[in-house]
Amino acid sequence: MRIPLTLALLALPAALAAQAPARTLPRGDTSVTMTGEKVLLTHVVARSREGVESGLEREDGLQGTARSEFDQDLPRSYDVLWTTADTSIALQVQRRGGRLQVSGARTATVPIPRNTRWAIADLGMDEHLIPALRTIPLGTQGVPLAVFRPYSDRWDRLTVTVLGLAGATVIQLQSESGEVGRFIVTERGDLLYGESLAVGADTLSSRRVPRAGSRRDERLQDLLVLARAQ
Repeated sequence: MRIPLTLALLALPAALAAQAPARTLPRGDTSVTMTGEKVLLTHVVARSREGVESGLEREDGLQGTARSEFDQDLPRSYDVLWTTADTSIALQVQRRGGRLQVSGARTATVPIPRNTRWAIADLGMDEHLIPALRTIPLGTQGVPLAVFRPYSDRWDRLTVTVLGLAGATVIQLQSESGEVGRFIVTERGDLLYGESLAVGADTLSSRRVPRAGSRRDERLQDLLVLARAQ
């Protein structure tokens, strides 16, 4: 949930970096992540029956693009590319039975946690969590969720609470450190709103919102009015 304010790409050999040219961002719904009135990230998300394709850009030129595919809302694959002006890191993750096979800039075989819900998404790309989160029934409180972060090469352990809101869903995630994030997701799986609440001096509170004046922004404002009334 923490916004990758200090995300720095690994130093890779030039030959490896050259194998991962930058991608163009997909066409889709546009949102921005802000702290106060400052825009930190711009997000573009396209959804289909097969999965999610998305991209983000940070103000310093960092760009990330990712594609994920699902089987019955379980991740089947995740393909991510992080680029700066002079460095590229590409990672591919494939589900193989009870393990994740990581290839690209790093190779590894990662066991999938047993008897818990799980998902794959790098920091800042929460849209790739939504298919798995939407399988959690309304009214569920504190269900465990493990999220594999390919770039960071780790599992984050979260708990999830899911509530209904006028045809949309409010999803709250809490990390082991106590950091809290909240999403508003439409009935079509659109991540319409996100917020991350700061915990400690090394984090900043932030919010992810549609472009001002867009139809998605109008829908969000209607939902926020209903949320305040509840």
